[in-house]
Amino acid sequence: MGDYSDSDEETPEWCSCEECEDMQAPEENLCCHNHNCMLKNMNYYSVDCITSHPAFKTVVLDPFVLETAYYSYRKSKYRRGKLSTGELRNYRLYRYTAYRQLTRWCWGMLGNNNRVELPACAITVIRNTFHSGYSRY
Repeated sequence: MGDYSDSDEETPEWCSCEECEDMQAPEENLCCHNHNCMLKNMNYYSVDCITSHPAFKTVVLDPFVLETAYYSYRKSKYRRGKLSTGELRNYRLYRYTAYRQLTRWCWGMLGNNNRVELPACAITVIRNTFHSGYSRY
């Protein structure tokens, strides 16, 4: 079980890791167990959920890692210049970069316009960690 869940609700029946929550859109109701690349990472460390993997907290949730990764993503899009401290502390940027970090960690570089659905467990942890103050994303 993951360390990040703060919900007392029952686990949805489509979830195998026991850390997912129902998402707003039914197509987003995916568990980390639905992705072979995540299962491989989870099996290596004998964890039940990708959010319990030792690297998840560092690669996906660490603000210092996310700030550095964001500069790398900006550079690859030909955007130059340093962000202000206020911009770096913007949780929207942290969420954006955390989703990209999770994708790159599990699937590598996907290329332009190639997308994957991220698991609900990971999305929930990222949203709870970098909360916007709004209930809709």
